[in-house]
Amino acid sequence: MADKADKQKKIDSLLKAAEEGIRDVFESDRYLQYLKTMSKFHHYSFRNNILIHTQKPSAKFVAGYAAWQKKFNRHVLRGEKGIQIIGYAPVKKKIEVEVKDSTGNTVYIHDSNGNKKPATQTEEYTIPSYIPVYVYDISQTDGDPLPTLITELTGDVSGYAQLLQAITTSSPFPIYFEKISGDAKGYCDPVSRKIAIKEGMSEIQTIKTALHEITHADLHAPEQNLELSNRTDRRTREIEAESTAFVVCSHYNIDTSDYSFGYLASWSSGKELSELKNSLDTIQKQAHDLISRIDDNLNLLKEKELSVNQSMAENKMAETRHYTEVLDSVRFDGDIDLDREKTREQLGFKDSIPGTGQKTFSSVLKKAEERSKQFHQSNNHTPERTHEKEGM
Repeated sequence: MADKADKQKKIDSLLKAAEEGIRDVFESDRYLQYLKTMSKFHHYSFRNNILIHTQKPSAKFVAGYAAWQKKFNRHVLRGEKGIQIIGYAPVKKKIEVEVKDSTGNTVYIHDSNGNKKPATQTEEYTIPSYIPVYVYDISQTDGDPLPTLITELTGDVSGYAQLLQAITTSSPFPIYFEKISGDAKGYCDPVSRKIAIKEGMSEIQTIKTALHEITHADLHAPEQNLELSNRTDRRTREIEAESTAFVVCSHYNIDTSDYSFGYLASWSSGKELSELKNSLDTIQKQAHDLISRIDDNLNLLKEKELSVNQSMAENKMAETRHYTEVLDSVRFDGDIDLDREKTREQLGFKDSIPGTGQKTFSSVLKKAEERSKQFHQSNNHTPERTHEKEGM
C-alpha cells in the first residue's frame, strides 16, 4: 500500500509540474508568435472539416494555393493533389427598384416631357453561391518554417530495447513501425485495432509517442472505453494522452517536457487549462495503471533473462565437466597426435554451446599437451610428429 501511495504522490507532483510548465509556454514570446501565425489560417466549417479529414486524415494546417504564398511565404509542391472543399462564392446583382416613401407608397416624378412616372433607384443584392475550391496541407508545401510550440525530442534511453518491449506488451493493440508523412509521430486506429509509430525517430520520441498512442487506445477507442470515448472532445483526448505520456516517461527518468508542455499548450483552449483540470482523475488513473503494466512486464523480462543466463552458465559448467572427464579417461602412454582438429575428434569434443565450446576445448587441449609432455619426460620418450608429404 505504501508503494502505491508513493507512486500516486509522485504522479500528482508531476501533473502539477506539467501545469506550471504549460503556463510558462502561454506566457512566452514563442506562444504569441504562434498565435499570430495561427490566426492567419481560415477557420473552416464543420462540413469542410469533414471533407478535409476524409481526403487527408493527417492534415494539420490547411490553406489555399495563393494563401500559402502571400501569408506564409510557402509554395505548393509540384504534383501535389489539392483537397477539395466547398467554397462560398456569392454573386452580386444590381436591379432597378421603385422608391417608396415612409408610408410605403410609390414616389412619383415627372420626366423631361412632363410625364408622371415612378421614381427608381439602383439596388445591389447578393445571391448565395457555392463552388468547389482546393486547399493544401502544410505537408504539401515548402518554404519558410511555421513557428511551433513543440521541440522534437532527441536522445537515447537507458535500457531502450527492454523498455520498448515492455511497453509494446502493455498495449491493448499491436504496435507497428511505419513511414508516416508530415509532422505526425504516430496514430491509433481503433477500427483496425492497431497503433502505428513513425519509424526513424529518436529513442526518447519513440517511447513517448508509444505511450501517447497506448493511452488513446486505452481511453478513447470505443471498443475499449465507450463512456470516455463518447464524452470527450478532441482537445481533451489529446491532453489526456500527452499528459499520461509525460507522467509515465518521467517515472522512467525520461524528460519529455520540451515536447509535452508545448503540445499540451497547443491543445488547451486557454490559460485556465480547463481540459487538464477536468481530466486529472482520468490521467492519474491511466498513468498508474500503465506504469503498473509496464513494471510487471519489465519484471517478467528480467526474470526470463536471469533464467536464460543461469541456464547458459549451467550448460557451460556441464560441458567443462564432460571435457575433463574425457581427458581423465585418456591414457597418455604413447604418442598422441596434437593436431587440434584431429585431437578434438579423438577425444570426442563437440561445440554443444555456441561461443563456449571452442574456448573450453582450447583450455582442455592445453592441459592435454602438458600431461602428454609430462608423460613422455617421465619415460624419457620424445613424441615424434609424422607428416605425409605430397607426392611421396
